[in-house]
Amino acid sequence: MRLAHWLLLCATALAAVASLRIRCEGFGCMGVGVLWLAWTGLYLLTFVVGLLALLRRPPGSARGPILWPLLGQGLGGLVLAAYWLRQP
Repeated sequence: MRLAHWLLLCATALAAVASLRIRCEGFGCMGVGVLWLAWTGLYLLTFVVGLLALLRRPPGSARGPILWPLLGQGLGGLVLAAYWLRQP
């Protein structure tokens, strides 16, 4: 489960970078909105998988390798949400 979270986290980050590089001229402004909506679904799926990995870890195992990426994902999501809300 932890590996699935890491793979989804990498895919989410790459999709965010690719989405930030697209402008309205060639892709259409509605298309960019649909792309960000799809990214939000991927983000939520990744977050849920990370939470499940944290809750299903074996007793006595370290939670840091799951908790820190999950916290980083939450912080990254807040930063992107603030960036998106500040756009004209």
